Amino acid sequence: IYSALQESGLICGQDIELIGFGNIFDDSPCLQAYGYPISSVEIPKRKLGIKAAELLLKRMSHPCLPTKKVSLPTRLVHRGSTKE
Repeated sequence: IYSALQESGLICGQDIELIGFGNIFDDSPCLQAYGYPISSVEIPKRKLGIKAAELLLKRMSHPCLPTKKVSLPTRLVHRGSTKE
């Protein structure tokens, strides 16, 4: 997407906003190669893993329990690809 925006002459963060998910910018060599700070939705990965494991263990012990919807807080990390 970032390459296509560059080729079309659009300026990310001015003409169009680009947002990623998972806040993996710092960990991704592909994204780092562009050297452009991409805004992203940050998720609590550790809490998500812990909650998923708890629900799985409970489901294994009690297979007939109804499904449960769980929400965890997220936040938007503003970088150069979005207007604040």
